[in-house]
Amino acid sequence: MPLAQTFDTVGVLADRPERLQRAAEVLLGETGASAPTPSRLLLAPPLLSAAEPEVAEAATAVAHELARRLGAEAVETDLLDQAPSPEDWMSAFNVLQGAQVWRNYGEWVESAGPSLGPDIAARLERAARLGSKDVKAVEPVARAVADAVARLGPNEALVLPTTGTPPPGRDADAEERERARVSAGQLTSLATLAGAPTISMPLLSVGGLPVGLSLVGPPGADLALLAAASAA
Repeated sequence: MPLAQTFDTVGVLADRPERLQRAAEVLLGETGASAPTPSRLLLAPPLLSAAEPEVAEAATAVAHELARRLGAEAVETDLLDQAPSPEDWMSAFNVLQGAQVWRNYGEWVESAGPSLGPDIAARLERAARLGSKDVKAVEPVARAVADAVARLGPNEALVLPTTGTPPPGRDADAEERERARVSAGQLTSLATLAGAPTISMPLLSVGGLPVGLSLVGPPGADLALLAAASAA
């Protein structure tokens, strides 16, 4: 079933890298046996600034360790310095996705009146007010993000924390949950807007809680990212 067709894609979860790679090879129709791992892992300040300081610090340290394992170098990059900010690209994603979600399900929501959680209900309420002018206003932001990621070299990958905060506890209040959602969204919407492959690896934790470390490659670099995960 569609959610937002521009962004809908197949994601694979696996408990071991070799299973992840095998599933991806089936989906891609090609083998990753000879795919090279990235030789440059790029740390972009705008991405690190979207995470809490302790997460950004831990991610930087783990990125350097991952580079050592891969025989690569981890360096800071200005690739995203002239791109829109993480706040702006997440806002653009929310508009673009929301407009498509409402086009797919708005009529059903209004007629069926389904029981929804307060956060989902609020997002649908905002989506219902979006129009073509709103979509056109944010399309340049999405294009700018895609153009920036497309400038990655074939041997390069951005490295970033998968989420900007550790997972909130069951007793977390609404403000803490929203902070975690927004921080994660700013990080994950980069690859989404760029149409770029990304992989998350359980290499990073903060305070004993999982955060994850992600690699984002240029479009078409799926097998290189899988090779990196296998080598990690």
